[in-house]
Amino acid sequence: DADESLTVSGALSQSGNITIDVADNKTLTYSGGNLNVGSHTLSIGGAGTFSNATGSPLVLDVADSILNLTNNGTISGPVKLESGTLKSTGSPTVSGALTQYGDSTIEIAETKTLTYEGGAIEIGASALSIIGGGNFANNGSALELNNAASQLIFSRITVDYIRATADSLGIVVDNTSTVTNFTVGHVTPVSISPNQSFNGLIEVYSNSNLQLNNTGTLAADVKISGLGGKLEALDNMTFTGSLQQVNLHEGFELKIASGKTMTYSGSEFGIGNHTFKLTGGGTLDNTNNLKLDDPGSLLAISDSTKISRLLVNASGTNGGMTISSSVSSSTGNLVGNLSLSDSFSVSSDSVWSVDNITADTTLTFSTDKNVNFGALTLTGSADFSLGTGDITLSVSSPVTVGNTQKLQNGGGSFNFLGGLSLETGSELIGQGKQVSGNIVLNGGQIATEQNTVLTDNLTQSADSTIEIDPSKTLTYSGAVVDIGTSKLNIQGGGSFINSAVSALSLNNADSHLVLDNVTVGFVTASAASNSSKGLKVSVDSTLTNLSMTEKLRLSVDSGKTLTLAGPLTVPTQGVEFSGAGTLDLTDNLTLNGNVTLASGGSLTIDARGLQLNLGGDLNLVGGVLLTDNSTNFHLLANSTLTTNAEQTVANVTIPANEAPMLTLGNTTILKVIEQVAFGISCPRSLPIQPKVQLRLSAGIKINTGSELCIDGWLEGDIVLNGGTLQVDANTTISSDSTISLSSSSILRIVGGSSLTYEGDALNVDNKTLSLSGGGSLVLKSDGSNPVTLNNADGELEFSGDNITTVSHVKTSSGATTNMPTLKMTGSGVIQNLAHEEFLEINFASGKTLSVEQAFEVPAGKQMTITGAAGTLTLGDNMSLTGTLNLAVEDAILSSGSLTLNGGLLEVSEDASISSAVIQKVSSEFSVATGKTLSYTGSSFDISAYTLTLSGGGNFQSGGLDLNNANSKLLLSSITVDSVSTKVDNSLGIDVDNDSTITSLSVANITPVSIASGKTLSGGITVSAGSLKLTEAGTLASSVSMSGGVLDADESSTVSGGLSHTADITIDVADNKTLTYSGAPISLGANTLTLSGG
Repeated sequence: DADESLTVSGALSQSGNITIDVADNKTLTYSGGNLNVGSHTLSIGGAGTFSNATGSPLVLDVADSILNLTNNGTISGPVKLESGTLKSTGSPTVSGALTQYGDSTIEIAETKTLTYEGGAIEIGASALSIIGGGNFANNGSALELNNAASQLIFSRITVDYIRATADSLGIVVDNTSTVTNFTVGHVTPVSISPNQSFNGLIEVYSNSNLQLNNTGTLAADVKISGLGGKLEALDNMTFTGSLQQVNLHEGFELKIASGKTMTYSGSEFGIGNHTFKLTGGGTLDNTNNLKLDDPGSLLAISDSTKISRLLVNASGTNGGMTISSSVSSSTGNLVGNLSLSDSFSVSSDSVWSVDNITADTTLTFSTDKNVNFGALTLTGSADFSLGTGDITLSVSSPVTVGNTQKLQNGGGSFNFLGGLSLETGSELIGQGKQVSGNIVLNGGQIATEQNTVLTDNLTQSADSTIEIDPSKTLTYSGAVVDIGTSKLNIQGGGSFINSAVSALSLNNADSHLVLDNVTVGFVTASAASNSSKGLKVSVDSTLTNLSMTEKLRLSVDSGKTLTLAGPLTVPTQGVEFSGAGTLDLTDNLTLNGNVTLASGGSLTIDARGLQLNLGGDLNLVGGVLLTDNSTNFHLLANSTLTTNAEQTVANVTIPANEAPMLTLGNTTILKVIEQVAFGISCPRSLPIQPKVQLRLSAGIKINTGSELCIDGWLEGDIVLNGGTLQVDANTTISSDSTISLSSSSILRIVGGSSLTYEGDALNVDNKTLSLSGGGSLVLKSDGSNPVTLNNADGELEFSGDNITTVSHVKTSSGATTNMPTLKMTGSGVIQNLAHEEFLEINFASGKTLSVEQAFEVPAGKQMTITGAAGTLTLGDNMSLTGTLNLAVEDAILSSGSLTLNGGLLEVSEDASISSAVIQKVSSEFSVATGKTLSYTGSSFDISAYTLTLSGGGNFQSGGLDLNNANSKLLLSSITVDSVSTKVDNSLGIDVDNDSTITSLSVANITPVSIASGKTLSGGITVSAGSLKLTEAGTLASSVSMSGGVLDADESSTVSGGLSHTADITIDVADNKTLTYSGAPISLGANTLTLSGG
């Protein structure tokens, strides 16, 4: 107890707990050397000063050492923390040097302050715990993490100053603590325990890495200082402090581990003229925006790291956002909420996505990869434009463009998955590529500056405009556009390209479509137009197709022209023309109803060079009808033509079996240039061109010795009664006409020409129809009107040197002994063969019949090939469910494939097959005794079925494969050249009658069942597996074994020679006998093992 100032120069030693008390304003000076506390407590109290000399430190030398500063006094000399605890239960001051040499603790009682004024405390290769709830006032005297093993552990403490001068073990916050100033210059982990926080200010300098590796809350502000550094979150955690920065640094990195989230609720952070790197693959869930607020602001995202809120309010050539090292398996949106108040440029290595985006000004959104938006919201006078990159921006939610707002697709494409609504005063500007998604025109405008495609539906709910720049196109491929009660104005000098299924529809009496210097594809009218509504042309325009089902009002302004590129049909309800312009027709005009000119109208209709099909009245009094000597009138019904001029036409025709009358108005003159005449001699048969303008009401009959040459046909039945019908040019006989055969006749289609016949089926009956010429007979594509062999005595002949083609032939009659015939005196092609019953194909030598499409010989039906050596060529597949009989020597089946579908192939003479044979159902080949069937197609796999070979002849297969566990080869009096095994335990080979396999290769476990009293001859090689004899017949084949087992499961006989070149086994089942009568078995240098019992 020092009540006065005094000096102790002798050594102090401690062997128990002691107290030193120094009175206020008094000094106890100690110079007696180290004061080692040992495993005791040294309490220093009072408000005075304990002044220990430099060489006389207070030493906490063991773990139980406690130095307890109990009052507000001062320790002015050194204190060594080799271990133990420095406690502050008062609020003292340590002005001497604190040095640490081992793991130690500073404990400061709650509400108390330990003031430290000595030099920096280097933690070294140890841990320093500061706990207790009080304050460690070390302003200017840093706690210094200076070693890789340095660590600070905080629990309910406030510290003024920490400095990291080396990579270290960092800081552990066990309970909420505060640091007034923490400077980080190296890798510094900070572990904040769950539900705890770390407060204060942390300054992150260049080359530093502040690692947050626990789930507690970082409540401290983090300030990017010096040249910048890195903040890293290794676990889910919360950052409630604010991110700050100095003006000058070289960038900052925030790294969040994959699958982890940093929840940031601090203030907005403006990147400024710096680079902000967001890496690691985790998520920055920021309550307030990260801002690109300077032309040099750059957000560099890598590893598919996500951010919740991003604001862009400045743009520049050096800023924007980059996306790199994207993870292909990453899901979810890269950016949660993106607010754009300026242009934004993104460079990415993959498709990326944003949950919500808001734009409020004129800006350009540029990215080099496709981007997906959950929602796009435009505010103010937003003008949102894509950059020049060929990318697609997709938006999932509906998008509304309001008054003064614009969308422009730049060099990319929009895909509005949730649809787009263009409100009054808004504009969608197409600058190329395409815009997908449904679009509602609710008073807005679609402008086209470059060729653009609209891929989905366009609907209209208010007066709207489509403007297409000159020579540009807007291609629309959505559904029909109902104009409704609104007005749609299409203008600008370009083209609106659409089709019949995407027509502009005048579907309401008040629908109003205005064409102003444009070309439009398809327009339909399905409602009668009210006055001043309908279709109006205000500037020269072109319409490809106009379709009407109700009375349309069509108006062309004075001096303007509507060019109609397609045919025009006026419905029974009629049409009303108006205006003083011109309707320029470039295709036929059909009147099913009346055409009138509105009062005061003076429209001109230009029909020169066209056909007018008149089924209603045409009244153009006041207007003009332009015709010439290439204009044709065709009367559909009684009609009246009223004009104020003379009309010149080439011809007038009428429907068959009808007598309509054309009545001319009292001011109208009709001049017909061509003679209307009929003739029936060949080659000048019916000399009217084109013949498609001729109707023969009663038809025509071609008798024996007669010949009719045609190069076109409109209507009239043709009866072939022994004569010849010659087709000299491509001709169509429509469904209105019928070709029938009353006696055997000739149909000659000159080479290269086609006769397209759409009438009833051409039945051959018991006649012969001879086809020649080398052309094509084309029937209906659905096969409903084929050339039909409907009688067993009927014959369809292909003749001549040129190959003639028929699209559809059907056989629907016959029996096994009497069937209709395809007679091949010349070669021919049948594209589609419906083989419903029986058919004989009779070949002249060397002729070919090609069947291009797949067909089937049904069960119970038969195809027989007779005559001389000819070829049946398959273009596809022949499915054999019934019977195919090759009854002519050297018959050939080539190309395509023959599918065995349970049928029978009968070979009565030598024949060959090069078509690929495919077995899909167990089937049979029967080759007559002394005859050979040669197969040269692809590998013949028996598959999971039974193939029966019978008949007494030879089958040169090129190799049959037992390739499935259910494969079975059934032999009955047949010779087969080659058989191989491919799998173990197939159903093997069953011999019902004496047969031969010239070469049987066994490499698997294979049963061979030879019926009792029957033999299998030939040659067998066994390389592996086993040859299993399962019945009592005789194996007369020579057997050569290089491995495997000869396995007798039943008593049987081997009469052929047995040889081997390797060790083999003969296994005879218990109580069974294998009788061998072949040549002696030479063992040589090998082993023969006999087994079985």
